Amino acid sequence: MMTATKRIVLLLLLMTTLSPLSGATDWLGDKFSLFIHYGLYSTYGGVYDGVPVNDGYSEQIFSFGVHYMDVYEASARDFTASDFDADSIAALAKRAGMRSVVLTAKHHEGFCLWDTATTDFSSARAPRCGRDLVGEMSEACHRAGLRFGLYFSLIDWHFPGAVPYSSHNADPVTPAHHEYNKRQVRELLTKYGSVDELWFDMGSLTPAQSQELYGLVKSLQPDCMVSGRLGNDCADFAVFPDNETPDYTLDIPWQTAASFFPETWGYRSWQRRGSVETKVREKLSDLLRVVCGGGKYLLNIGPDGEGGVIPFERQVLERMGRWLSTYGAAIYGTEGLPCHDRLMTRRADARELYLFVPDDRTLVELPALTASPLSAVALDDKGGVELTSVDGHPVVRCVPLAGMPYRAIRLSFADPVSLQSRSETIYAYSLADYYSGLRSVVGYRVVGKGLREISFPREYEGREVEVNGDLLTLKGQPYETKSPTVRLVGPLSCRPVGGQLGWMPSVDGVVPQPIEGAILGDTLLGSPDQHRGLLLEQELACDQSGDLRVDLAYSGGFLLYLDDQYIDGGFVREGEERIPLLLSLTPGRHWLRLKLYNSFGPRPYALLTPINKYEMQRMTLPATDEVTITRPHRFPIASPAHLSALRLR
Repeated sequence: MMTATKRIVLLLLLMTTLSPLSGATDWLGDKFSLFIHYGLYSTYGGVYDGVPVNDGYSEQIFSFGVHYMDVYEASARDFTASDFDADSIAALAKRAGMRSVVLTAKHHEGFCLWDTATTDFSSARAPRCGRDLVGEMSEACHRAGLRFGLYFSLIDWHFPGAVPYSSHNADPVTPAHHEYNKRQVRELLTKYGSVDELWFDMGSLTPAQSQELYGLVKSLQPDCMVSGRLGNDCADFAVFPDNETPDYTLDIPWQTAASFFPETWGYRSWQRRGSVETKVREKLSDLLRVVCGGGKYLLNIGPDGEGGVIPFERQVLERMGRWLSTYGAAIYGTEGLPCHDRLMTRRADARELYLFVPDDRTLVELPALTASPLSAVALDDKGGVELTSVDGHPVVRCVPLAGMPYRAIRLSFADPVSLQSRSETIYAYSLADYYSGLRSVVGYRVVGKGLREISFPREYEGREVEVNGDLLTLKGQPYETKSPTVRLVGPLSCRPVGGQLGWMPSVDGVVPQPIEGAILGDTLLGSPDQHRGLLLEQELACDQSGDLRVDLAYSGGFLLYLDDQYIDGGFVREGEERIPLLLSLTPGRHWLRLKLYNSFGPRPYALLTPINKYEMQRMTLPATDEVTITRPHRFPIASPAHLSALRLR
């Protein structure tokens, strides 16, 4: 057992000695990886007792179909993996243009694909298999020059010391189960050479458990990249909910994990697959959205019960590989260049940009850049590309090519080029567990003439921030200011919302109901049911411009919006957190929206207290036309900065 002192020492070591971003550039530069969901569940093919199991993913058929572990465990006698050919899978990944492979070493069912000393429930002990599939895949990847990673489920339905399983899978991990996980992780990181990525999944660990596992990984393989689903922001890269891609720019390495079909990751014998052509187009579009957004794409296959790759999935991957063999220079080793409806990447030296033109467009206007391109050339050398202008704006004309869903156009520049700077919020993705993840605000970029002053509430004094890349301790001259007068208009309303903490409902026909109380000054309660949220909203009226000081005290998880602007969000597992906020108001009416989310069981609450007079501090900066201010880039990299009360002038 870890003592409180040991936990503190471990956390301090993680914060001061480990660099979560070490190795991230190479890992992120690979861009495209193969995910493999294979296990005992694959032998069922989504069918139990002759009936297709529609509920849940097919790799979770024990939870949604079988239910009895003695029955499920007995089926391991028929596990053969006779068609699982690691070298063939590695060769397929290379033909597909992938640079790494991530194999499910153990999924939630607890069946291990390696020769482990911790349990007999494994491929190595299955009487008709007797093979170490992790070892075979590791050796095949290393022979083929591919990076090798492992998926590891933090919950285990077979381990007798685990809590009873649930359908949501965000279960706590008992101390005995945590020790079991540690023993298995140690085996995986000491028996199979270099492991470049450890893809933890599910469970709801305590912060100490997440910190201990993260520290264990780094002590055994310092360059191994750890996924965000380890929880509590103990990670090297962010992972979003299944098949999701963010529509905002992130300041940290991130990955989208995608299945071929949204219904399942593991093999489903009765899956309707559609046409290869349609699926190639869909997955290429997803790959480009991820890469151009700055992320890495992890595309899954689910081999059949004997371990053979499904022909449909093989054909799609090979078609994607043929496209990448022509246009891969615009993908590998590039930086994403997020710019709304255009798909673009940039080489590290910033003198070449790549524009992806879909086959249903022949004219694409370039975004606002810091320089004009000298030339535009298609990477396929087929011609049909022209750099011109329309109404004074540079555009690229491009003739589609048959069989190519996208063409990649190289734009060359004399000097380094970027998108023209604009004021924006800087985000990461913070995750306590699968359901308690949110878009975390980690900083701001402000563009304006002669910026020279930073102001902040006195509660920020002594905090460290990065200003244009340099570390700065906040400490300034105090002054007093006042909030504008606001009035509450109409009743406080409330509506239930499901999903994850970070999800805000759009217009969906659900009518909020009026309730007693006020969004400012009253203690507001969230849902008593775990993994459920309540959205509370009320209209405010203001007669003058100014920053309304509001002090937030909350438990559980929250998101706060002013009109359509996301102000802040966060979560706290125990106790409460207090955050000073400034809400920038203009004359007129505004909607204040607060989502409270029950992440961890106890009923969440929040109190937004308006403050009339409050103290601020100001510091003078060297005059500049652009300031980027963020939380320091160190472990934990994704936690919210709670800097919304900063002002730059």
